[in-house]
Amino acid sequence: MSRPILTVDAEEEIVLEEPRGGAVLRTVLLLAAALGVRLLLPGYWIAPAALGILALWTLTGALRIHRLRLDLDRRRYRYRRGWLFAPPRCEGDFADVAGVFLERHEPEGGLEVSRLRSRHLRLEIPACGEQASFLLGFPMGPRVAEEKAADYARRLGVEVVDRTTGPETESEVPLGTIERRSQVF
Repeated sequence: MSRPILTVDAEEEIVLEEPRGGAVLRTVLLLAAALGVRLLLPGYWIAPAALGILALWTLTGALRIHRLRLDLDRRRYRYRRGWLFAPPRCEGDFADVAGVFLERHEPEGGLEVSRLRSRHLRLEIPACGEQASFLLGFPMGPRVAEEKAADYARRLGVEVVDRTTGPETESEVPLGTIERRSQVF
C-alpha cells in the first residue's frame, strides 16, 4: 500500500487518503476484457478465466483502505488501514497528535532534481503506532511550508516543530538568488 495523500482540506475536516481509483479501473477493464474474450471465443475458456482471476486480484486492492480523517468540529481523528469494512485501527482526540513537523524534502534517487530548498509537512500520531506519520501535501518552498504549518497547527491546536535546522547542503540555493533573464529576438 502506498502513502495516503491529502484529498480534502476544508474548514470542518482534513482527510488524507490513499487513492483507489486505479485499482477500480483496472478491475473493470479486466472484467470487460474477460467478457469480450468469452463472447468472441466461446469455446476458449483459459484466457477469460485468467483475466477473471486477475480482475479478482485487482479488486482486493480496491477493497483496501488507508485513510486518516481529522474532524475539526469534534476535535477527533480516525485512522483506518486495511480492509474496507474493518473497524478503525485507532481513533482519539487531538491531544494524541504530536504536532505538525516541518521537514526538509530530500529528492529520492541519485539525481539532483532541484537545487531549490523545499520542505514538506508531516503530521504524527504516536498513539496509532510507529507507522502513523502522514505527509500533508507535496513539497513546497520554505515560506509556503511555514505558512501552511502554522495554519494546520492553529486548526489542530498543536504546535509546529521545525526539523529543518542544521547546516544546509552546498547544493541548495537560497530563495531570491535566482535571476531570470529574458532575451529579445
